[in-house]
Formats: sequence, structure tokens, C-alpha cells
Amino acid sequence: MPKNEPGGPEINEYLLSQKSAMDVLTCLGYEQLPPERAEQMRSSMDACLLKPILKRKLTELNRYEYKGREHPFSEKNIEQAMKDIDATMEDGLMKTNEKIYDMLMLGKSYPETVGGGVDQKSQSFTLQYIDWEHPENNALHFVPEFSVERFRKRLNQILEAYKTKRLTETEYLNDMQKALEDYQSGKPLTTYPQKIQNKPRAQVVYDLLQKHLSGKDESGETQAFAELAEKVIEGAGKHIKVGFQDNPDVKNSIEQEIYTTWFEYCNRHGIDADLEKLDELMPILFKTIKSQDWGL
Repeated sequence: MPKNEPGGPEINEYLLSQKSAMDVLTCLGYEQLPPERAEQMRSSMDACLLKPILKRKLTELNRYEYKGREHPFSEKNIEQAMKDIDATMEDGLMKTNEKIYDMLMLGKSYPETVGGGVDQKSQSFTLQYIDWEHPENNALHFVPEFSVERFRKRLNQILEAYKTKRLTETEYLNDMQKALEDYQSGKPLTTYPQKIQNKPRAQVVYDLLQKHLSGKDESGETQAFAELAEKVIEGAGKHIKVGFQDNPDVKNSIEQEIYTTWFEYCNRHGIDADLEKLDELMPILFKTIKSQDWGL
């Protein structure tokens, strides 16, 4: 049990922090979920949404009015609303946080087909994630502990580096301690290779490559992905100018740079240049490049 100082009184961290927070949430009307039950409702250990609860409440809370009658939102729009709130980091941390905040506060509009026959048309209605007028209608839950796969992955990367003699024993212990402190403090768990540590645009591309292309040899891919991410941003940067986001010629030039960089990367590392995989990734890469702050 931790102590405040040698010979000082014992400090029970559970009683001081976790239990106190749980008691407050319970008093506010939150329902406690056991970690194992929460894990059953997550699609993976990287996912944080409790999708069965989210889907049920979105369906219950939302109806739209058309010509004096209320109608439920379509299954398609309920599913889309769940995907939209589960935002990825493709637009960067700040923009992603702003996007989620706006959706929670204001809701989001989705098109529904209304009317019939010659009067049939598409009209948009706002779907709310939170019932602000009647808070008692919302479902509030908390989990005492919430494991996330990214933490396990970071520990495995540190362990692999130690096993392959790329870290000394002192560096290994320090990195493990730092990972634990970051996890407990809520800091981002992603660690970037030295090559791109001060290059936020390359870091966003690196995250995409890790997500979409990562195989079994995670430790071996780290530096290669950092190199590829850096080259992608450098290549795209040659064509960045005011208004480039809506310029088809610039879009084509940037895509060509990415294809060239991809082939050079595959040749250098002796791997198969999977065009189908790159074609799938290209729209996401270009959207990411468009969303970055290029200082124009």
C-alpha cells in the first residue's frame, strides 16, 4: 500500500480517488457496470462505446415530426449516428474533440424519406444524443476500470524493444514506469518514433498506417511507418497552396506523390505493393492531408 512519505500514514488510493468518484456518480444517478459486462458490449478492446446501450437510447429518444405526426428515425440513420459519434483521429485531436462536443450538445441532422407517391421527398431532421430537456430519460453508466488495447500494445512494444536489445534494462524500467504514469494520468498512450516526434502532420498519417496496414511484426514496422508517413507529408507538401482542398489537379498530383512514395517504400523494404489496400486507404489519406493546418 503506498505511503505519503517514509514512516508517514498509509494512503489508500482506492478510498481516496476511485471509490469517492464512484460514490459521487452513483448519487448523481449513474449505474455501475462491471468491467466484464462493459467488455461484452464493446466491439473490441480499442472501442470505448457501449453500442447496445447507445443504439437503444438513440432509438428511444429520437423521433421526428412531419405533417403533425411523429415518426421513428430509420435503422440506417441510427447506425450512421453511432458511427459518427465514434469519431476517428483522422482530423487531428482538436478538431475531433470539437466535432464530438458539437454532436453531443447540438445533435446531428440526417435525411429521412417523407411523404408518398408524387409527394415523396428527402428532408433532414435533427437526431439528439442527449435529452437535455428531460435528463431523466438518458442512460448514465460508469465502469470502475476500463482496459484499452492501446495500453497493452504500448507495453508489448517496450517489451519487444528490450528483448531485442534495443533498450537497456534501465531504459526498459523507465519506459514501463512512464507508460504506467501516462495511463493513470490519462495522457495519450501513443508513442512516436524519434523521426516524427516533432512532426504532428506525419504523426496523424503514422496513426493511419498503423491502423490500416499493421501486421504481426509491430516492432519492425514502427520505423518503416514513420519513414513512410514523413515521405507522404513531404510529397503532399510540394503541392499545397491556397484552395488546394477543392482543386482536382492538386488532388491528382498529391495522390500521384503518395503512389510513388508507396512503391519506393515497398521496394526498399522488400514487401508486396498491395495496390488494392492503397486504393482503399487513399481517400482517408487525402482527407487527412486536407484537414491539416498547412499555415496558408
